[in-house]
Amino acid sequence: MRRLGRIAGAFSLLAMMGAGAAEAPQGAVAERRAGEHRAGEIMRDLRLDVLAGRDVVPLAEKAQLVADWAGRLPALFPPGGDQGETNALPAVWSDRAGFAAKARALDEQARLLVAAARAGDRAAFAAAYLSTAGACAGCHLFFRQH
Repeated sequence: MRRLGRIAGAFSLLAMMGAGAAEAPQGAVAERRAGEHRAGEIMRDLRLDVLAGRDVVPLAEKAQLVADWAGRLPALFPPGGDQGETNALPAVWSDRAGFAAKARALDEQARLLVAAARAGDRAAFAAAYLSTAGACAGCHLFFRQH
């Protein structure tokens, strides 16, 4: 639980940085790198929870953090955000429509994950987890260096 508190605190800090970081390309790069790391940690934790067959209602808070992150993604790739230490491929900026579509898909799947957790539906949560993880991977496939 303490780890979730640290993760939530990190996301809160990132949210407070919000628009100002997205306006400054290097701030956006730092914010998205930190956020990607946190979202990855949460997704790994959720995977273990799904595999263990845990009650999903308490996982709604973690899922909401992922959904909030997903909703912010496009703003974290402003013009000039391809400079500095970044794993983003140039396609993020040259194919904005494709990138926006992938970000929307992640956002939609993450919101289904939240809804399944709040409903206490383990099977729907497991399916939504796989779809959310797939949306992450689908975006990484085209828009992130490996």
